[in-house]
Amino acid sequence: MFFNQDSMLLRLIAMKAALNAAITEDTATGNPLTFVTDKAKPLKSLLIPFTPVQSGTGDPSPDNVRPISGWTGLNVWHFPENALTIRRSESQTSNGITFTPIREENVTLAVNVKGKNTGNNTFYNLNYINATTISIPPGTYTVYGAVSGVRFQVFCVIDGVETSLLPSGQNTFTVPEGVTASWIRLKVDSTDDIDVTIYPVMLHENESFSAYTVTFPALGKNLLDKSKLIDGKIWWKGVQTSGYASNCCTPLIPIKPNTSYKRMGGTGNQGYVSWFDSEQNYISQENFSVNASVTSPENAYYIGMSLSIDAKNEAMLYENTGGAVSYEPFTNTIYGGTLDVVSGVLTVEWGIVKLKERSFYKYGAHTFALNIDKDKYGGIYSDYFKPVKRNPSADGEIGFYDNGANYASQIYIYNSSVSEATDFNNWLGELEYSPEVAYRLATPQTIQLTPTEITALVGNNTIWSDTNGSNTAVYLKKG
Repeated sequence: MFFNQDSMLLRLIAMKAALNAAITEDTATGNPLTFVTDKAKPLKSLLIPFTPVQSGTGDPSPDNVRPISGWTGLNVWHFPENALTIRRSESQTSNGITFTPIREENVTLAVNVKGKNTGNNTFYNLNYINATTISIPPGTYTVYGAVSGVRFQVFCVIDGVETSLLPSGQNTFTVPEGVTASWIRLKVDSTDDIDVTIYPVMLHENESFSAYTVTFPALGKNLLDKSKLIDGKIWWKGVQTSGYASNCCTPLIPIKPNTSYKRMGGTGNQGYVSWFDSEQNYISQENFSVNASVTSPENAYYIGMSLSIDAKNEAMLYENTGGAVSYEPFTNTIYGGTLDVVSGVLTVEWGIVKLKERSFYKYGAHTFALNIDKDKYGGIYSDYFKPVKRNPSADGEIGFYDNGANYASQIYIYNSSVSEATDFNNWLGELEYSPEVAYRLATPQTIQLTPTEITALVGNNTIWSDTNGSNTAVYLKKG
């Protein structure tokens, strides 16, 4: 039999091309987002956006300060198929609380809960139809997504009697056989001002989920977070060792290989440091005295450091680049951005400015301006002044523009009681409260974090994060 090698090679090339052509990309959005794929390890990217968080409701003012907070990390959960179908598309206001469905492609994925509860039984049915419709089939389930002050309630009708199935403080319930109706609802217990978005996810019994935590790295010089120090332990040959009442130690801190580091705070010999590789395997240890420097091994990516308890408040670990360094507190707060969990690329898109630390200049008769690195098409959050998308014209207003013009990179504050910049800055500096403004950056910054492999599966996938944006997954599937 004659074997045509060239012909066989062409066939193999054609078969490979056909297989590659059969794999296509698709996109899913939402929080949670869901997709179905027939390909193993399909995720190419998972973008998780987040924006500043502002407490309270109403216009900010000296009498209604609404603090702005950021994020020090985020959590991602991967579930199988969500067993809960939300059958509501309309908003509802009850006892001062407004429930607003968040919908994508005509499907309700979440519910925003906003207002101040004035009643004792404020609830929003998620899938109730009537007293003779089973919205949750018999079986055992676990529901996720409740937050402080807003919980889930589950009910059924059996033998003509309405029965509660989910006690307060629990998230697992069983719908028994023989019910004539079953449903789940949101119940508001909090009497404080709230503005939260609930993303309900319900799993069948014995279905598991994967959790991923991403902690943002230090953004300044100080790599040591004193809130994470562990009292009574030191690092000894790669192990956190107990029995040292006057000492404390850090968790593992990410560092760079073959890089010089220094420490400040305390006196004399504070103990040893342990070096670890990228997989957090122990490498070696060495002595690390105050104001001394150590150089990380060429394969080191983490350090564990010991210090005396009395040095907690002034301790600092920093990269030794030469020159004098003053103490600065640890910070890893990011006010807004986008994280691609798969690649580990974190894009910082929001910044914050403490107004007392800056100097405004005179812009109008009673208007004072500050130049910031603000996206000319971006908005702002203010905790003390009322934002207006124009030049401010009344006391208590802070103005901004988002029309792309040169002056759109400025913010403006109106104060009828002063007419000179010096007097305005003095007035601002004497306020009891220190006002802040969060703004979208004109020049986003990127930080490379450790990539995370989300274990997406062949079949149904649900991915949820604890952030306040709509996530986007790009995944592969067979065409």
